[in-house]
Amino acid sequence: MKILTRGKWLWTRTIGSTLVGELVDTLVFICIASLFKVFPWSLFLTLVLTNYLFKCGIEALMTPVTYRVVSQLKHDYSPISELRSAVIWTKAMSTFSPDYSVEFLPTNPWIHQPFEGYDAMRPEQLIQKWSV
Repeated sequence: MKILTRGKWLWTRTIGSTLVGELVDTLVFICIASLFKVFPWSLFLTLVLTNYLFKCGIEALMTPVTYRVVSQLKHDYSPISELRSAVIWTKAMSTFSPDYSVEFLPTNPWIHQPFEGYDAMRPEQLIQKWSV
């Protein structure tokens, strides 16, 4: 939507996402609560409608605050001019080269547990490895 509105009409994006997101959230929550007999099914439509309208109303009321916060952030912080990536592990088969990486994994494990190397070590080996 931001591209469609060329970065304008922030309210359409904030309220639009709230309309969709809160409808799903409200329906799921009230369904689960009704299934577990927190609310009777006879109140389902009333609860969905009132909760949904309340949440969307709060979003509409908070829109001026959102505009002020966005304006302040744009004023206080310059746009991002450089982006770098960092990962903990880089696999040999990876096609992506991060800017920073802690450990290279030449065996391409599907799942890597950082403590695996310590499983076979004796206490004295651990002390030797980590002594300063």
